[in-house]
Amino acid sequence: MNDTNLIPMPLRIARGRRRRIKAWGISVMAALLLLCIPVVFDQYLRVEASRLAAQNEKLGGILTGLQQQLATLTVDADRSLVQLERAKALRSKRAWSAMFATIARSMPDGCWLISIATDPPSPSGAPRAAGFSPRRGAAVPPTGKMPAPHSVTTIEAPRRLKIVGYASDPSEPHQFVTNLKNTNVFRDVFLETSRRERVQDAWYFRFDLACEW
Repeated sequence: MNDTNLIPMPLRIARGRRRRIKAWGISVMAALLLLCIPVVFDQYLRVEASRLAAQNEKLGGILTGLQQQLATLTVDADRSLVQLERAKALRSKRAWSAMFATIARSMPDGCWLISIATDPPSPSGAPRAAGFSPRRGAAVPPTGKMPAPHSVTTIEAPRRLKIVGYASDPSEPHQFVTNLKNTNVFRDVFLETSRRERVQDAWYFRFDLACEW
């Protein structure tokens, strides 16, 4: 049996053309979709990069602000540390000033000092104490008057002072020791040496005292 196509030729050609056009259209659409994917992805990456750049700029501004705050706090901390060290030095200076004033008030009229120093000069774990060398003629209390009572001065390390001076009378070093004991500042005061020495055109008594607290 022979198959006979009763569809006219022009209609078959038109149908074939439509099928080919449809196939080509599908192929073109698929190709366009494949081409659009990289474009869309690239655009997404550009948007994301812009967002990250904006976020990075914002974080950079925050970081700069924090660095400025840190610098300010560092300066404040350094200033506070310097003020603290100055306060400690001032308290130490006031304590030594009170100590020297106590010693000066305790000296008899005929005495003068040539040095005051800690013993040892630089104790372990403590700063070096500066020596003190008053000139002759420094203020002393009137003859025969005892120094007025005053509050006890406390000095941290070292625990001993060496006082060297001269007296015009051999009894004055002993009186000096008694006066220092009566201040109740020191735990013990004792006369280490007392000897007669010539100073320029006169003779005086050089003495060495030790004060412990």
